[in-house]
Amino acid sequence: MSPEECLQMSAERLLPFFVERAKRLGLGRGFRAACGGPPLDRPIALGSPEGERIKAELRAISIALNARPTTPEGAALLRDDDADVRMTAALFLWQIDPELAEATRDGVMAGCSASEVVAARQRAHAAAAASDVARNGR
Repeated sequence: MSPEECLQMSAERLLPFFVERAKRLGLGRGFRAACGGPPLDRPIALGSPEGERIKAELRAISIALNARPTTPEGAALLRDDDADVRMTAALFLWQIDPELAEATRDGVMAGCSASEVVAARQRAHAAAAASDVARNGR
């Protein structure tokens, strides 16, 4: 699947291809394993010919999806139930919502949701602000 072919397809047709390839590649499981999660059970090695082909197809799909106005379905990939889909979307489709993509990526590596990451960041910012007020009196 080339970028040109993907550009001719609707987002609705591209999204299932993206999800299928994301699950086959296993990036979420790979990052989670590298961060102390369960051992990786990846059927495809990233550097193998099949892994390289899947990454090229994901790049082609992401070029086409990123060239379009943001769709709710595209943004939903960043909140998908499957960690492989979320991580792949965070890495390939980050332009849809950069802040959510960063929280998604961090959440997959920490074994939690993007919402939990955003909430933890908000609590940390509030605590830092309260500390500054207590220390500086304002």
